[in-house]
Amino acid sequence: MPIDVTLPGGLTLALAPDLILMAGAMVLMLWSAWRPDSASHQRSVGIGALVVTLITTAAVIWFAVSGAAAKQGGIVAVDSFRWAALLTMGLILSSSVTRLVRHPAAAEFTILSLALIAAALAVMAVHLLLADRRIVSISALAGFVLIPVALAQWDARSPWIRYVESPEPPPKDLVSLLPANASIYWESGLEMLWLRMRHASYFSCDQGTGVMFYRQTAMAFKHRTDSFWPLRTGDFTQLDTCAGFDKKPKPERNRAGLQKLCLREPELDYLVLTRPLDDVTLAGTWKSPVLFQDIQSTTDGYFARVADHFYFYSCASVR
Repeated sequence: MPIDVTLPGGLTLALAPDLILMAGAMVLMLWSAWRPDSASHQRSVGIGALVVTLITTAAVIWFAVSGAAAKQGGIVAVDSFRWAALLTMGLILSSSVTRLVRHPAAAEFTILSLALIAAALAVMAVHLLLADRRIVSISALAGFVLIPVALAQWDARSPWIRYVESPEPPPKDLVSLLPANASIYWESGLEMLWLRMRHASYFSCDQGTGVMFYRQTAMAFKHRTDSFWPLRTGDFTQLDTCAGFDKKPKPERNRAGLQKLCLREPELDYLVLTRPLDDVTLAGTWKSPVLFQDIQSTTDGYFARVADHFYFYSCASVR
């Protein structure tokens, strides 16, 4: 199908996939900002993004299968960008391999994810490099086969994230350990407190994002960071920038360390830790029905920290 790209109508037709993608992205951006944020609204925006992607993919495949080409020669929309597109595909593949190597325990990106990316890039490479209509058609069909496989991996959350994001009420045995009006610190458990228990979090590294905008927030975050630093909880290994400002205090994962923390933070009521402290009476323990998994980063690399038992401590018992 020859297209005369020197005419406005022909040029618009040649850029149809690009225009569909850009117009769809702008509509989704306006739609996401138009209504108040909620889980159902985020889901509708995600479904819309999937629909736009599928329509764009269908348009691209139709152009390739129908043999659309400019009258001056070459494939529409890729004739000048073929090698750049291949280079980009190579970078995508290499970055995907790097991610899998550095995060082998991550639930959201597995070997199957890498295989899907490699297969999709192979289909695209066939369309860019080969001119045989039969091979191109076969590769297009292979691309359609990959769609249901990819959809099967739609929810790539870890079991722990699925658990904390569940709309079901928290377990009764957990609720009984923590009073409703208590101030709580949960080690690396910001999502657990906010999403599953609908409870405020006393401290986490993620809560320090506003320090550059508000002086009071910065001073409070610094004070609490210095208070928790001697316990060396998992929060401090999530981000390289999250650490106590005063490096002198040595680790004190014992009664003395807990007592100093509770005296410095009179508003703190309970701590929930993934590892027990030495010589401290427990306020309770809780065994999670789902294994807790957290990817931690250090200067030496990445590792996965897992736990299924959580240890509860009350500041009232050491003050």
